[in-house]
This record gives sequence, structure tokens and C-alpha cells, in this order.
Amino acid sequence: MLTSRIVLIALDMNKFDYDENKYFLLSTEEQVKLIEQRIRYICDELKNKEPDAMWIVAWREYGIGEKRTIVPKDKKLLKQTMQKLIQEFHPNLTIVAGTISTRKHVNDLTKLKNIKKFYDEHSWIRERERAESTNPEHYNLDKEIKIIDDLQQLMPDTGIDVLRNTCYVFHNQDTWRHDKMSPFEEEKDLLHKQTVFQPGNKKNNMPYCELTHPFTQFAVTIGTEICREHYFATLRTKSDRKPMFHFIISASLPLIISNIYGEYALQLDSINKPRLILTRNEDFQTLPIHLYQSNMLEKNHNLSGPLQPLYPFVKSIIEKLNEIIIHLPNEARILVEEFRESFSIEKSNNAMHNKLKVWLKRNEKFLLNAANIKQSNLFQSNFSIKMWLQEVNEIIKNDPDKDIFHLDYHAETNALPFNQIDLFDHYLKNGNYSEALNYVFINNALLNQRKLNINQAKMLIGAVIDFEKTDFEKENLCTIIFDNIIDLIMEPILESMNQTLLHGLCEMNILFLVRAILPYCREKINQPDWNGDTAFHVAIKRHVDLEIIQILLENGANPDCVNYDNKTKTPLNLADDSYPEAASMIRKFRQSSSYKL
Repeated sequence: MLTSRIVLIALDMNKFDYDENKYFLLSTEEQVKLIEQRIRYICDELKNKEPDAMWIVAWREYGIGEKRTIVPKDKKLLKQTMQKLIQEFHPNLTIVAGTISTRKHVNDLTKLKNIKKFYDEHSWIRERERAESTNPEHYNLDKEIKIIDDLQQLMPDTGIDVLRNTCYVFHNQDTWRHDKMSPFEEEKDLLHKQTVFQPGNKKNNMPYCELTHPFTQFAVTIGTEICREHYFATLRTKSDRKPMFHFIISASLPLIISNIYGEYALQLDSINKPRLILTRNEDFQTLPIHLYQSNMLEKNHNLSGPLQPLYPFVKSIIEKLNEIIIHLPNEARILVEEFRESFSIEKSNNAMHNKLKVWLKRNEKFLLNAANIKQSNLFQSNFSIKMWLQEVNEIIKNDPDKDIFHLDYHAETNALPFNQIDLFDHYLKNGNYSEALNYVFINNALLNQRKLNINQAKMLIGAVIDFEKTDFEKENLCTIIFDNIIDLIMEPILESMNQTLLHGLCEMNILFLVRAILPYCREKINQPDWNGDTAFHVAIKRHVDLEIIQILLENGANPDCVNYDNKTKTPLNLADDSYPEAASMIRKFRQSSSYKL
């Protein structure tokens, strides 16, 4: 048991902060210098606040780099700078240097053969990707292997660029590294197309390191997961023991409670604010671990904290409170927001349980009366306050102030808890699609056990629109739903019009929805309804965003399909009549090398 403090300091680089773009326009050298200055300020402050503690400074994925990557000389600068800081603030300071994506040019193309062998070491991830989706676009390892195969055939004279995404930990005289195993859009924004991603291999993919507390000599163990590794629970899979700290280092990734594998968890992310999550019942007052935050993109150098830690139970409730807020009028929304803030600062799990139960009992009727049900033309958001209250009570019931919080059970059995399946079926049967969608978000594998009909899929997609998540997360949810109904996607959803789901999504003019469905319907993208209108006709009539026009064209939408309106109305005719910007885009696209019919 710890007898001296450990202080965690999250250097927060939030993508919604005003100066984020300004920071990433700096050179890598300037970014390293800025981080060095900030760590100095932090350590000088901690000398007064926490002089006898171990200080662990950490930041998120891609925290350093121009266009997300750096070259070997910049990596050398980073390592030298961090090692210098470790020596200067010895013995207190340890640094978990987020991740850096290193780009190295290689002329020896035999390197490709070795990289392909490294992917063989992670065949279990490849199998998981194939098992969880029927869409090849989601087979990230397969896509990387195809890039390698293509380059081996091409054998470019100019060589190749090799990317590696690495987390470094600097402690005393030691430097430990973990290379990311599971790629996802690693080559994004790179101009050099002859680029391959090299995953971690046996030499450097151990996601676990053992450090020593500088004053007690107590072992302090850290396990790391980089981005999608967390989705596959690689820490649990690759470590033979549970660490003290589980660091989830990501750019934009939802935390999966059931994949936490440590006594304490900390996510460092560009969207989610850092919070320490406890996996056993401990008294906040006597907890020997403090979390502080320092916003890298603010001129103010002061530390915020110690920040209130959370139990998984509390995080689940806060997410449920966030979910209800968008469905309430102002007065009720303010009530929920005020409770959310006061609820998260209670000092014990028991106090939180009691406060939540009292608040629910006192405000149940008010919330039921205040609920605002939203509807749209094609989809319906059937949010039910009554069902929401039932689900919150289910969370309370399933967390009876025990010290394991169900984390080990959920992950080690790799099974969906019975109550989740039961509740999902209940909400689906009763038409409460918002609540059913929550369970798909919590456990992506849930739909592997249930086959949807086209109406259920349509309603779930409608619920995605109001879901309080990023567009990236919403698009992923839509993809999971489309995977489930792959054989039904081009079936009519409005039989009176013979319109398909693609027609309906174009009518809604929501980019992430159209982008999610197109991989499933390229071959029938020009399927007409009873009026002869294709989805492209609908998009032009609706004056959808030009980004949607562009991706429809790129996926084979025909601007010359004639509908049944006197046999003259094509999407291009319609655009010439009322949407000149789209007409211009269509003609430019026709002149490009991408245009094929």
C-alpha cells in the first residue's frame, strides 16, 4: 500500500481550445520547447505543493508533431529534452510523453518484408476486426498489409516512408517505449503516398513498465494503451499482471469502462477532459493519488486541482445526465446541470448513491412533465424520460457500493452482462431507440447477437442524430448498424415511394450519415424510386451540402440519370435549374480523372 503521494499531471491539449490550431502550426522544435517550459513551471509549483511526491507528467496521442508526424532528428531532440528534465527534477519527476508518430525514409525495400511479419504477431486483432464487421473498410490491419503488398510489387525507386506511433516513459536513467499495435488512419494528411505503418513487435510492444517511487521504493506500475488498442483491451491481453495505473492515450476515443485494467485509470485525449477513475471503493479524502491538470494552450501556467476522481458508477451517471439534457426545456435543463456539478464532487460512493436516489425521487414527476419529444419527417427520436429513469435506477441497482464495480467480470468473461441484453431487447421492442442505442455504444458487439429489421435499423439511425457524441463516433455507430442489415440496405423503407435508406439519408442532409452508408450501396447507388428519382436527384432537390454532392459523385452517382418527369430531368438538369454550385461541381468532376460511368 502507498504511504507517500503520487501526483499525476495531465498536460491537456483539447481540440476545442481556441489556440489548438496555433499550437500545431508551430515547428516540432518549438512545440518541444513549449512543453519543456510548461513542465518546468509545473515542477517549480509542485516543489511547494507536493515536495515529497512522485510526479508523473503525461499528455495525449500526437501531442507533438507537424501534421501529426516528426522526423528522427526531432525524436532525438524530444528524448534529450525529456531526459534533461528528468535529471534536473530528480528524483520526483517521471514523464509519459504521450505519443509521437515518427516518419523515417527508407530506401531498403526489404524492410517491407519485416514489417509484414510484425503484423503477423497481431493476427488476433485482425481476426477481431473481421469478426466485428462485414465491411472491409474497417479491416485496418488488412488495409495496411495491402499497402505493403502493393509497394512490394511496385518497388518504388524513391524508397518508402515508415511510420511508428510510440509512447515513451522517462524515469530516472531509464527510457521505456511502447509502439502502437493497432493502426487507424495513421497516414492521414500525409502527402507522401508511399507510406507504411510499422506496428509494435515483440521487441517493443510490451504495454507495461515498472517504476520505483522515489521516496518509498514502492513499485509503481504503468500500463498504456494507444488509441484503438483500448478498443481491443490489449493491456489485459498482453500483460500478465494488472498495473497500478492504466493510461489510455488517444486523440479522440470513447473510454470503454469494461476494458479498464488497473487500480486507477486515466484517459489523455483531445476531446475528453482528464479524470482519474477508481476501480475500487476508496475514500477520496485519504487517497494517496492526486490528479492535476495544466492546459497547454493557455498562457496561464497554474495547475488546476487536485481534480475530483470518479468511480465507474459516477462516470456512467454523468453520461446519462448529459444524455437527458438535450431533451429538456431551459428550466429543467438548468436543474439537471446544477445537480450534475454537485453530484460529481461528493466525497464518497455511498454519498453519491444517496444523493442520486433522493434527487430522482424528488424530481421524477417534474422531469416526466418537462420531457420534450423530438420528431422529424423520416425518422423519429423516441426519447423516453420514463425509460431513462428506469435505466438510471438499473445502474444504481447494479452498483451496490462494492469494490470491484463489475470491471473484471465484464472484461474477463468477454460477455455482455445479461441485464444489458435484456434492456436492449426491452427498449427495442417498446420503440425506445435512444436507450437501445446507448447499449450499442457501450458494447459494439451487441448487434452480433441480434438481427435488426429495416424499420428498427431506420429508427436506431434516427436516434444516432440526437446522440450526444462526436460525428466520428456517430458515424461508427451507423456503420455497426449497417453491418447488421447489409442484405437489407437497398430495400424500400417508404413502400409508397419505393425509396431506399440512401434516399432518406440524402433527404436529411447530414454528412456523416451519407458517408457511413455509401460503402454498402455503391453497386446500387443509382437505384430509382417510383418517380425515377435516384438518391442523387433527392440530394439536388434538397440542396444538400456540397460535401455530400462530392462524395456521391466519388461513389458512382450518375448525374445523367433521367427520372420519369417527361424523361428530361436528370440531377444535372435539376442543378442547372436551382443549384448552380452543384452544377458547377458536377461539370468539374466530369472533367477530372476520377469520373467514370
